[in-house]
Amino acid sequence: MSKIHVFQVAKSSGGVGSYVRRLVRHINKDRFQITVACLSEGAEEMVAELSQIPGVNAFSIPMEHHISVFSDLYVVYRLYKTIRKEKFDLIHAHTSKPGFFVRLAAIGTRIPIIYRPANFSFYDGVSKWRIALYVLLERFAARYLTERLMFVSSGEREMAKDYKVGVDAQFTLIRTGINVREFEPTAEADNILDKYKIPADAKVVGTVARLVEDKAPFDFLLAAKLVHDQYPNAHFVWVGDGPLENDLYKKVKEFDLQDVFHLVGYQSNVKGFLQAMDIFVLSSTSEGLSISMLEAMASGLPVISTLVNGADETIRDGETGFLVPIGDSVKIGEAILKLLSVPSFMQEMGRRAREHIRNHFSFEEMINKIESLYEEIYNSKLEN
Repeated sequence: MSKIHVFQVAKSSGGVGSYVRRLVRHINKDRFQITVACLSEGAEEMVAELSQIPGVNAFSIPMEHHISVFSDLYVVYRLYKTIRKEKFDLIHAHTSKPGFFVRLAAIGTRIPIIYRPANFSFYDGVSKWRIALYVLLERFAARYLTERLMFVSSGEREMAKDYKVGVDAQFTLIRTGINVREFEPTAEADNILDKYKIPADAKVVGTVARLVEDKAPFDFLLAAKLVHDQYPNAHFVWVGDGPLENDLYKKVKEFDLQDVFHLVGYQSNVKGFLQAMDIFVLSSTSEGLSISMLEAMASGLPVISTLVNGADETIRDGETGFLVPIGDSVKIGEAILKLLSVPSFMQEMGRRAREHIRNHFSFEEMINKIESLYEEIYNSKLEN
């Protein structure tokens, strides 16, 4: 039996890059041949990593985060040429911009396309004209260019229904899974504390996210200021880079927190940083289902998260973490202080978080469901 050739198209950065790396690494290579187009920053590193895996071919295409006419047309052209050269059996597209581009590039080929939004672009806080434009494009692509929409959370699926993006028959829910064994304690945490001059007896509150608007870094900083005023022994770590880095650093200095607030930039391996933390905060205004939140829970951390998509499906409020309103830095700060005031409660909550991920977010189950989806769509294509 010939292998099913699947074309993965995704951004290389953040949780999307992490998701695709894990998917490609663990999918059954006896049944599937994989080609990956890595877009945006970090692409070359991702290509080098994936190209070492037998049965996987990877290449990069530079892509801007925002609309850039000539750059975007080049991305579509490269995808168009690749699709017609390789003759893929399936395309699995991840996130809005790469997902739309590859669906345009595949017009006329009749290759079935699975689209995983992993967070639609028309969330609250985006300007009305952008929401109208993005919804129009998503509706068009879902109706005419997409075989299946694959959601990572029920909230994301309900969002598609509310905005009339696709129909029920196209919807598949496959929650992101995490291999808890990958997050066993190591000695990395001690090295990180030493490197950033964080005292061994300090409590570390952190996050892993790009420094962009929808991750709400200034809400995290405001919560840090509130906590620092009452608990000066706390340190704060933001793992990730992005366009807001300089603005955030200026604000850190304005609040006189530069000795306790650490901007460590992009890190290819975040496990050590998670192990150095005592509390994880997700301050986002929009998510599909945050991989960094799942990884934090797998690392045994209590998570304080805003009520974005996927959060209430992952966190049991008051048991494995706390849920707070979007944009409410005061509530974030109060939740941090509540945990810091009772260390035994904080540790027990982290233990329950890890067990919750182990029991309800199986990585093996996620891979099996994705492979079954590929086979289902491929076999249906052969029958037709």
